[in-house]
Amino acid sequence: MAHERAPHDLPPHVSPSPGRPPLVATLDRVPLRRSLGIPLHIAHYTGGSFQTHYHSFLELIIVNSDSGHNVIAGKRTPFRSRQVYELGMFHPHRIEGPEGGHCDYFNLTFAPEVVLGPRPPLSNDPLLAPFYSTAPAESFRLSEQDYDRAVAVCRSLLIETAHPDRYSASIVLGQFHALLAIVARHRRADSGIVDGRVQTVLRIITERFEEPLPTHELASIVGVSSSRLAQLFREFTGTTIREALLRRRLTEAKRLLATTNLPITELLHAAGFNDVSYFNRCFRSDTGLTPRQYRKSAGDRAG
Repeated sequence: MAHERAPHDLPPHVSPSPGRPPLVATLDRVPLRRSLGIPLHIAHYTGGSFQTHYHSFLELIIVNSDSGHNVIAGKRTPFRSRQVYELGMFHPHRIEGPEGGHCDYFNLTFAPEVVLGPRPPLSNDPLLAPFYSTAPAESFRLSEQDYDRAVAVCRSLLIETAHPDRYSASIVLGQFHALLAIVARHRRADSGIVDGRVQTVLRIITERFEEPLPTHELASIVGVSSSRLAQLFREFTGTTIREALLRRRLTEAKRLLATTNLPITELLHAAGFNDVSYFNRCFRSDTGLTPRQYRKSAGDRAG
């Protein structure tokens, strides 16, 4: 089987490039968003490598064969059959295909509203908790029985999404929720536990990054004091709200640089920045490049 096109429009068969700035993947063009209004995509990959990238959506990987590696936040782990990875916006990673060989895995990328609906609850959602940890959750393996079940669901999703009808949205959502539950029963008990209030704030940061989002406003939304929210956020993510918001804004800036011709002065405002010198300083600190250099580098790679 040929290597299928990436759901986040990364070019296939890209050699890993650890020294280059990560690409930013999006869910803007996925078929289900167009045909069913659901920000969810599933693909079965049997191919080579993807260079380092990160994204603002959530990603589930189910590995089918002992071939290749996943490098997450600099940590390299070998692919093993029945292995599961749960990745979110704070987890830059790349896939390393073996020389002369291929990787084989199911890749599901989705926005949180597929599980939570349009408004997230203020309680912890066990299905999504690991995706919101700023430290990547440890990968784990499914039992043979649940791996067979997971594969059956993935194949059913592929069939359903290839020929959708008026019932497809309900079927896809139900099957996807079942798949997340099958996967979740094999996590470690303490894997990726995130307080529901922190999870809510992370989703707000993901979706409303272009707004000021002062801590007192976020604290009011989740019903705690600013100091308590700052404490919870640090406890569960290992970072600050300001740092998480900066990461999300930089992600959007990189996406816009790589995919649009917006002038830098317009682009930085669209990404949530309001000061040119601050934006340039943060961008260079993060990537080692100026915004214009990053745009040229992204164009060279796309070519």
